[in-house]
Amino acid sequence: MYIKGRQLVATSDQSTTQGSPCTVVVMYGDLRGFSTWTNTVTAEVVASLIQEQCERVFQIVNDHHPHFYKFLGDGFLLVWDADEEMTVHVCLRHAIDAAYHLHNHFHHTQSERGNILPSGYGIGLSVGSAIKVQPETIIAEFNEIDFVGYPLNCGARMQTLAGAYGVTLCSTAVATIEEDRDAFLYPDEPTFARQLTAPTVAASEKARSLRGLHALDQTNFRYLTWPRHNVRWGSNGIL
Repeated sequence: MYIKGRQLVATSDQSTTQGSPCTVVVMYGDLRGFSTWTNTVTAEVVASLIQEQCERVFQIVNDHHPHFYKFLGDGFLLVWDADEEMTVHVCLRHAIDAAYHLHNHFHHTQSERGNILPSGYGIGLSVGSAIKVQPETIIAEFNEIDFVGYPLNCGARMQTLAGAYGVTLCSTAVATIEEDRDAFLYPDEPTFARQLTAPTVAASEKARSLRGLHALDQTNFRYLTWPRHNVRWGSNGIL
C-alpha cells in the first residue's frame, strides 16, 4: 500500500488476527526479462505495460473468479479458495484457463507493438492446504485478508521454473489433472488441447536447488503446454 501523503486513521480497538484453514489454488505470474527491458524504454512505456497488466488481471478476476489478487510489481498473485461449489477441480480449471488467456493476450500485444516488450509471462500453479488470515489492526486500511502457507511458497517457486509463455504445475496439481485428464487436457479438441510435459534435466536440477520446495514438488512437477499455440507464441516456457 502506497501511503505517502495519506492520513491513516487509528481506531481504539485492540489489534487481533483470525485464521482459518482452507484449500487453495495459487497462481503466480511474472514477466520474464522485465528488469533488463526497463533499461531500454522510457518510464511512460513501462507504466503503459503495468497498466496493461492491471487491466488483464482485472479481466481474469471477472472471467475466472479468483477470490484474492495482489499485484507484485511486474507480476501478480491470484488465489482461488475452494469450497463445495468452487471445488479444487473447478478452481484449477479456472487457473489453467486464466494462464492460457494471459499468454494469448500478451502474444497479441507483443505482435501489435512490434515485439518490443519483455519475452512473456512465466506462470506457476500450486494446490494445497493454506491458512486464510484476517487481520484486524488499529489501522483500518490494513485490514485485508491474506493467505499464507506452503502452496503460496510452492507457487512462487514453480513460477521461477517457468520460462516465457510457460506454466509450471506442482505435483499436487499434476495429480489432480491425472485424475481426470479429459476434463483438464481436452485431448479431443485440437485447438485447445494441452499436454503435461516432463521437465528438462536443467529444470530438474534447478528445482532440486530451490530451498523450501517439498521433495515431491522437486521431482514430480510438470509443464503444461499447448501444442498448437506454443508454436504460434514462439515459446513453450520450458527451461
